[in-house]
Parts: sequence; C-alpha cells; structure tokens
Amino acid sequence: ASSRGREAIQINEIMQNEEKSEYVWREIWTSLTSIGQIFTNGMYKVTIPLQFAYMSLTLVTGVSTWWTKIFQNLHLQTDAFTLSFYHTLGQIPGMMLASGLIDLAGRKRLVIIGFGGGSIALMFLSSTAKSIHSTGKDIADGMYSIVVLGLACFYSIFLSIGWLSIECLSTESFPTRVRSTGRGVC
Repeated sequence: ASSRGREAIQINEIMQNEEKSEYVWREIWTSLTSIGQIFTNGMYKVTIPLQFAYMSLTLVTGVSTWWTKIFQNLHLQTDAFTLSFYHTLGQIPGMMLASGLIDLAGRKRLVIIGFGGGSIALMFLSSTAKSIHSTGKDIADGMYSIVVLGLACFYSIFLSIGWLSIECLSTESFPTRVRSTGRGVC
C-alpha cells in the first residue's frame, strides 16, 4: 500500500481507538505548535515582513477587479471588456519574465521590481485618467485607449512579477519542517 494509504489506515485506527474530540484537539495543538514555530527563534523576522508583503500585494491586486469599471468610466472609444481582456493577457509575459529572471535577478529584487513597477504604472494611469477627465469625455479618442491599455498591461506584468517572486521567496524562506505552515500563515 502507498504511504497515503497506510496513513489513512492509521488515522482510521486512531479514530476507532480514541475519542474524536481527543483526536481533533491533538490536531489543533499540533497546528498551533507549528504556527508558534514560525514566530520563535528569529523566524518572526521572516514571517512578519512576508505577511505585510502579502497583505500589500493582495490590496493592490484588488484594483484588478475594477478594471472594467475603470475603463468604462474613462469613456474610451474601445470597448471596456476588450480592454480588460487584453489587460489580462498581459499576465502571460509577466509570468514568463518572472520565471526567466527569478534566478538571475533574485527573488527579493524581483519583489521590489514588481511592487515598484506596479506602483509607477498605477501612478501614470492615474495621471492619464485625470488628463482624460480634464479634457472632456468627447475628446477621449483611440490614442487614450492605447495609452490606458498599455499602462494597465504594464501594471499586470509587474503584478505578475511581484506575485511569482513572493511565492518563490516565501517558499524558500522557511525550514522544511514548517514550510507549509509558514506559507499558510503568510
């Protein structure tokens, strides 16, 4: 039998020999002990910054859920859903770039590049949106559509680089015995 099969048989025997509640409490205690290990012996210096990085990246990713609405509010000549589709395709080169550069440039550097590049792209996009609104809705021509799409694609590329880099960095930051717990907590 496979190791998973043997483990299932052992768990079944444990369930038959012990009360369910005792088993559940033991599993909870084991999980809490693992979580405690990623905050002790200096591991908090890795865990806490990674948690903040993940929270920041998750907040920035929330912008992606609003792209269609943002494109619609700019009253561009190109269909907002078409722009959203092309923007989403921008993730492909971002993933390819991150995969190719991760060992060459390093994980931490790519996380910074992903965060920084995404922030810069959003600042330029904000400036472009302000320019579109100040010139009037009737003047938003095809050129603005290309600029907005380009900036949205750059944002998507940098966001992909940031996500892939932090995924790799966080996996390699914890010792093997608590790696899954560390990734789960972050």
